[in-house]
Amino acid sequence: MSAPQKTRAIRVAAVVTHNRAEETAEGIEALRRAAEGAGVEVVLEPDGHERADITIVLGGDGATLRALRANAGT
Repeated sequence: MSAPQKTRAIRVAAVVTHNRAEETAEGIEALRRAAEGAGVEVVLEPDGHERADITIVLGGDGATLRALRANAGT
C-alpha cells in the first residue's frame, strides 16, 4: 500500500474565458469574492508567465483548448 499524498493549498487560480465579458462578468465576480475569502489570487487570462495551482475555464471548447495549451506549455 502506498503512502497518502500530501495536498497543496491553492494560492493562485487562473481563469480562462471565451472573451464575452457580458456573459461571464457575474461568474467572474462571484469567483473573485470566493477566492478572496479563501486567500486565493485570481489571474484572468494568464499570459503563460504566471504559474497557477489550478485553472478554471468559463467558456466552451475554444476556451478549454486554450487552457489546455497554456498548461501543457505549447
